[in-house]
Formats: sequence, structure tokens, C-alpha cells
Amino acid sequence: MTGYDSKLRFRLTVLGLIMLSLFSVLLSRLWFLQVLAGDRFAEAATRNRVRIVRIEAPRGRILDRGGKVLVGNRPSLSVAIRRDDLPSDPAALTDLKRRLSRLLAMPVAGIERRLRDPRTSHYTPVVIKEDAPPDAVFAVRERQEEYPGVESLVLPVRTYPQGTLASQALGYVAEISQSELERLQPQGYRLGDSIGKTGIERSYERWLRGRPGEDKLEVDATGRVLRSLGSRDPVPGADLTLSIDSGVQRVAEEALQLGILRARARRFHETGERFRAPAGGTVVLDPATGEVIAMASVPGFDPRRFVGGVDASYLGLLNDPESHSPFLNRALQAAYPPGSTIKPFVALAALGTGVADPAGHYPCTTSFHFGDREFRNWRSREASITVGQALVESCDTVFYQFGSEWWKAERRLEKAGRRVPDTLQEWARRFGFGSPTGIDLPQEGDGYIPTRAARRAFWEKHRAEWCARYQRTRAVEDEDLCLRGWLWRGGDAVNLSIGQGELVVTPLQLAGAYAALANGGRLLEPHVGLRIAAPDGSSRRIAPKVRRTLPLSADGARYVRSALARVPVAGTAAFPFRGWPFDRIGVAAKTGSAEIAGKQPFSWFVSYAPANDPKYVAVSVVEEAGFGSQVSGPVVRRIMDRLFDRPLTPVEYGARSD
Repeated sequence: MTGYDSKLRFRLTVLGLIMLSLFSVLLSRLWFLQVLAGDRFAEAATRNRVRIVRIEAPRGRILDRGGKVLVGNRPSLSVAIRRDDLPSDPAALTDLKRRLSRLLAMPVAGIERRLRDPRTSHYTPVVIKEDAPPDAVFAVRERQEEYPGVESLVLPVRTYPQGTLASQALGYVAEISQSELERLQPQGYRLGDSIGKTGIERSYERWLRGRPGEDKLEVDATGRVLRSLGSRDPVPGADLTLSIDSGVQRVAEEALQLGILRARARRFHETGERFRAPAGGTVVLDPATGEVIAMASVPGFDPRRFVGGVDASYLGLLNDPESHSPFLNRALQAAYPPGSTIKPFVALAALGTGVADPAGHYPCTTSFHFGDREFRNWRSREASITVGQALVESCDTVFYQFGSEWWKAERRLEKAGRRVPDTLQEWARRFGFGSPTGIDLPQEGDGYIPTRAARRAFWEKHRAEWCARYQRTRAVEDEDLCLRGWLWRGGDAVNLSIGQGELVVTPLQLAGAYAALANGGRLLEPHVGLRIAAPDGSSRRIAPKVRRTLPLSADGARYVRSALARVPVAGTAAFPFRGWPFDRIGVAAKTGSAEIAGKQPFSWFVSYAPANDPKYVAVSVVEEAGFGSQVSGPVVRRIMDRLFDRPLTPVEYGARSD
């Protein structure tokens, strides 16, 4: 044997050993997969052939108090894509999108935009076409192998038979977010589920949602359904009847819109500029039950645009600062200085603390001097009048006197080192100002009542900053903030007595306070929900809830109510209620104008009727629109016309008062 043959044999032997090793490894792996792990992989293969399709339950309907549907449901034939089942080959995927584009009559870019949308879950089918043509849905179902990853769904979607009516109060539904899922997963929520985001849809979510069902299907590799392995039917959500009257709601929204338009056509006499009037809110309550009859906020949004996922351009428009926050429900989420609408409660406090007497007379003058400051009345006046007459003509200087008297008494206690009561603030708190009303709607505003304690806490937080600024500027104003910024001054008390300064309230808080005055002292928890009707036929009514009973003097409350009943007859509310049948339906009212630095006056108006047996309380505020009787007064008058089945009075810009 030559040396060459020996080398060849050695090489062949090595090659044979290598081949034998490779076959051994391969056989070992096959033995492991088929014998040791066979059961596990067989189970996985079986599981992969089973698809569980979640069936979304129709949400409960939302009805007005008369049974008219405000939010309903309808079935929507939809085409969806499961991202994980799409072809992995780029060319095949492109071809699928083109064929789907032709089938659904929508551009490929639209399909791709839906697939890329970060708000849609990877765990659920991406709906790319709602209300798809029936022939397109049929094609997807019958030729599944030609449309891998594509499936048809029948989805319940929200409908709004009344259009944009009460949009902020009703809210909208959208896909659950990750943060919401973390909180609600124990309650059975999953990624891809729909959930109420705002308004009634959010606060009554647990009743409206229903219970999802599911289909367990056996499918082949292409996703074609082979057979059903069982199903569980969805349980629809409960129907919710609201206290809102859709007819009154519509008039409230229209009147508010008209008031805003009328204001924009006028000019502010102090600057010559047109009133901006960007927004407003109004609310109507039943003072006996706290039921919300109407709640309007302008500008609003269209909840129909959120069905199937809101378009990014529309969402951007809503979030544009120039749109003035259409999502904001100004009736309960926005807070403003109340202006003279606070005066009835100041009068009650004055009568209740002995600062004023029902039979007393007080100087109503053009100006009021306190310390080194002059506080002006809203008009020139020199007379001695009663507290009641001060409410009728909204005389500022009478209420300045009450505020100064409280402050002087409190200052004496402060200097003596004794507890200072914050008299007017405590009376305001009794009527619900400075805290949420507890209404069954989310994100309610608190309002704010300025107090000595709050002033001191704010000063302590900012003292170092203010003192450092004083060291740089040596300005008198900065020195005062540094050394005496904690003081509750006489000017603060005087401003507070006419609803100016740091005090801010929501329209809903103001409506609740007037309701308590009108009903004899019961501060109620407002509510929009009236009755919940479950699919099994059971139902429950949402009962009125009294937050507290106020210790009102019957004589004092009667005195103030009597004065308010004269305001629309011969006082500052005479213009809005011209031609009203006072002999048949008495009306109580109060105007108000809020001054905010750097802005035009905010127009307030409050009214309740009948004056001797109140059934309704209505409040309106319009931002930067003029004085109380000019804009908000005509808005409320038109609402009162509707409430008492009278011809609707045109919304005209009124004469200045208060």
C-alpha cells in the first residue's frame, strides 16, 4: 500500500466519522422532538389550530328622560386584519394590500395607516374598514385563502340619533389604553376592548359595557374556519335613562350659541374692541331632586367622528388652542369669579351674623372708601337702601360695607391672637362653593375659596423667591410680598363681598347653591343618571341625595328670595324678562359680571321659577361677552320659555346692568 492510499483511507475515515456524528445528532434531535417533547408540541400544534374570537357586547343605550335615544348601537360589517397572519414575503404582502384596496375601494395608504396606528392593539384584529360593502365582506369570507390575515367582523358601533346634542355630557368610547388596562384588567378587560373615555360613557361604564362573548373556532393554516368548537353569547349592557330633557337641551345649546354670536357683534365700551366671547356654559337643575335637566357647553365636538377611531386631523383640530377646548364641559369643569351672582349668599351671611338687618338702610353710593383705596359701584348712585333693594339693583357699595365690617372684626381677633373665623368664606363653603358637587360625571372642578390659611401657605411656599427678587429689585411691591405676602387684607375682603378676587365657582356649583336657597336649605348632589335598566328586565332608579341641610334662618331666606323675585320685574334682570307673565309665573333672578385682569367681562345670569314654588334653576355664563343682563340673561330667558312651554324669545344683546 502506498503512502498515497494510506492518506486517502485516513481522510475517508475522518469524513465517515463526521457524517456519522452529524447523523447521530440529527437522530437524537428527532428522537427528542418526537418522543420526549412530542406531547408538548402536539398540544401546541392543536392549540395553534384553535382561534378564540372575542365578541364585543353591545353597550347599553343612553336615553333622555322621555325615552328618546341619545346614544344607541347598530351592527357594522367590518373588515379587519390580523397582523401576525399576514404574508411574510414583501411581494405577497404588497399584492394583498393592492387587492384589498380594490375590494374595499380605499387607497393602499389608508390601509397602511390603519395598520401603523399605535393606538390599535397587536392582540386584536385591526379594523381597516367599517361599514364595508356586503360583497367585499362576502368575498373575504368565501375566498379566505386569497386574503390571508384578513377577516370579516360584525361590530356593534355607537350611533347618535340626536347628532352632537349634549356631546360633553355623553362623552365618547374608544380603545382601552395601557394605563387603563393595568387598572381594569382584574375586571375582565383586555387589550383592544372599547371603554368609555369621558362623560356618561365613562362614569357609567360598568353598567353600559355588558359582558363580551367568544367563539372558539378550528382553523387551518390559511385561517379558513373548519368548524366551531363552541361559543358563549355576549350579554348587552344596561340601558341608562338620563334626567336630561333633549328638547330643553337643544334649546339651551342653541340659545348659548346665539348669545355668543350676538356678543361677538358688539364692542366693549372700555377698549372699543369686539367682544371675544369664545365659549360659555349653561346648566338647568330641578331644585327638588338635583336632576340635571340640561347641561350645555360651547364649543362642543361631534362624537360621531370617534366611531371606529377618530381621524388624527379632527383630533388635532379639537386640541388646537384656537378651538377653545371643545372637550371641556364648562358647566362643571370650568371655574370663574361669580361676580354679583354671589350677593344673595353674602346677604344671607350679613343677615345671619347681624352685620345687616332686614329693616335697616345702607348707603348705596358711587364709590366706597376703605383705607387708602376707592372701590367703585357699577353705576353712579347716591341713596340709602335696604339689603333687599341692594340685591334688586345689585348695589356694590352696600356689599363692600358688609365685607369691610367682617374684615375689621376678624382683624381685631387676629391682633389679639385669637382664632379668626373667615366669616364670609365659611358661609360660602356651606353652600357648596370650593368643593365638588359630587355629580355623576367625571373630572368635575373644585372651584376655590380664598382663606387666610391658604394665603399664608402660598406665601410660605414662595417667600424665598419673593425675598430674593426684592433683594435684586428693591421694589416696594416686592418688599410687600416678601414681608407681608401672608396678610389677608381689607381690599381682599371687600372684593370677595361682590364675587371678585380669587374666588372662583363652576356654573354647576352656583346652580346647586341657588337650588338650596330655593328649596329651603337642602344642598343636593346633582345627578344626570336617572334609571338603569338591565337586559334581564330589572331596573333601579337613582334616588336624590342630600349632601347637607343648611342651618338657614327661615326669615332670612324668605327675605332674600323675595328680593330676587323683584330683580326681573324692576331690577337688573328687567331686560331679559320683558314681556314675561309674572302674574302667572313668578321668576327670581340675579345678574353678574366677573372682572378678570387682562380679559373682557364675563357674563353671568341665574334664575329660578316659579319663584314661590321652584321647579327649575338655570345658570348661564359666557366668557368675555359683556355684562350679566346683556348676554347670559337672554340665554336663560329663552331656556325658561322652553321650560314653561312659551314662545321662544329672540336672543338679543341687552342693556348693561351690573
